[in-house]
Amino acid sequence: SALYLKASDQKVYKTDADFDDERIHSFVGFAKESGVLNDVKQVWVSGKATGMSGLTPGSKYYLSGTPGAISVTPGAYKKHVGIAVSATELFIEKYSELAGYTAPARALDTNYQNGNKWRMVMATVNFNCDPDEYSLAEGKIGSSSPAGTVIAKVRLFLSTVADYIVTESELVFLVPPLYYYQIVTSGTGSTTLLHWYEIDLNW
Repeated sequence: SALYLKASDQKVYKTDADFDDERIHSFVGFAKESGVLNDVKQVWVSGKATGMSGLTPGSKYYLSGTPGAISVTPGAYKKHVGIAVSATELFIEKYSELAGYTAPARALDTNYQNGNKWRMVMATVNFNCDPDEYSLAEGKIGSSSPAGTVIAKVRLFLSTVADYIVTESELVFLVPPLYYYQIVTSGTGSTTLLHWYEIDLNW
């Protein structure tokens, strides 16, 4: 369920987009598990919320008039909360409005140049490591090509006693207008790209 933080008691409750008040404006994220009143609850407040169902990949989602629910159709009052990256996963966003969402054909270790707006890059990589191997992926930006300033980094290191492992990690970073950007990989393990999404921000 989508949740908001109530100011009067500092507890979380289900959102409701039929009201233009804290029930949408104080949206904080999604419940990780079900619970009853006054239980301590874990909440996804950023990144990727999982365990959902019926989402349409690539679609924007909004709070709806059904308490705690989200929909591709806004409720009476519009509050954008994320973009579906799969049928069961939603990338959480708390911006009032975003534009220019794309799933461009991108590749790792390749330099790209941004346009005239700030751009959010969201990429999911897959690390594949044997014992005593490591994999590293770095999001880089720069005013000149190739992009060289590291602003986001994910890494997997496997000890000599560990088993073979495959795992996913996410990189999220902002690119200023006209800057170059890339995701650079290194390490003795292998790294592959699973998803790459971009949003041009109306700032």
